[in-house]
Amino acid sequence: MHSSGFNLILTYEEVLLQENIGKAAFSARALESETHTDQQGASPECINAREWSIMNPQFKKGVLELIVLESVHQKDMYGYELVEEVSQVIDVNEGTIYPLLKRLTNERYFETYLRESSEGPPRKYYHLTAAGVLYLDKLAVEWKEFQARVNKFLEGRGGHE
Repeated sequence: MHSSGFNLILTYEEVLLQENIGKAAFSARALESETHTDQQGASPECINAREWSIMNPQFKKGVLELIVLESVHQKDMYGYELVEEVSQVIDVNEGTIYPLLKRLTNERYFETYLRESSEGPPRKYYHLTAAGVLYLDKLAVEWKEFQARVNKFLEGRGGHE
């Protein structure tokens, strides 16, 4: 096991390089069984399957727009409220959400309006337009097809849970 701060990446890369030795080299079960923990029980040198699926930046980037659109489709939201809503699914911050909101608004998928707040200045709320609903529906279909293809592929290779 490496002792640098890059252990997660190096460990993962090393396992990928050893793929020809055995398909079971990198499995969630093996990662979860690691015993290195800090005082709170967290594992700085190892990563479990749940953390990997939440933290993978490419997965997050690919699904963020869909989650934002669906959240606003359920109800109009202001920026920080949306950050909190999306954070229940994937780890995001305001610096990630606000540029996306601006782009989706510029593309006419959102319209905005101000609503008075008892906790300070008026808040900018985002509302999904008719074009936004159509775009959301398109993304949802694409996501389901993509997810089904990936799941079928993984099931054909043994599942890797």
